[in-house]
Amino acid sequence: MKKLNLFIIMILSVNIISVASTSNNSEVLAKKLAHTIHIADTLAQQQELTANQELQNFNVQLSPRLNRQLKQYKQQATQDLHVIYQSQAYKDEIFLTYVKILQETYTPQELQAMIDFYNTPMGQQVLKKQNIFKQQVNKLISDSLEDIDNVDLKEAIHGTYTSMIIEDIEKWRKKNDKK
Repeated sequence: MKKLNLFIIMILSVNIISVASTSNNSEVLAKKLAHTIHIADTLAQQQELTANQELQNFNVQLSPRLNRQLKQYKQQATQDLHVIYQSQAYKDEIFLTYVKILQETYTPQELQAMIDFYNTPMGQQVLKKQNIFKQQVNKLISDSLEDIDNVDLKEAIHGTYTSMIIEDIEKWRKKNDKK
């Protein structure tokens, strides 16, 4: 009976170690892939570019004095956005979020296959072209917002996005003021 119990405990231990090893392996591979494709820098740059485009496209007819204030606000917001999106803390947050999504989405074998591919010359070319592609899509979306005929809808879209940017800036300031 003792031998049977010992055998069952040994089997359970091997299974637990195997599951922990697979989970750990998945995390290691997800981190390796995220580093390989420079995800933190890429997403931070993309978010900063999109936010700046939306901020600059936000135009309303105001008095000359208010237009000057809006211009100053846009300049300050652009600087604040750069500080936020290029900070290591923000990139670390993106990185960890992306790693978690990778782990939940792909098997360790799929992660390894992507790592292998992106480490080839062809994989590096794909990465470069993906960034260009994303920039072109963002510009297309931004330009299409400019083509919207309904002025109220256009202002609502820009106003909502601008409000989100302002919230991000204020959250960032509060978080850093506590440090």
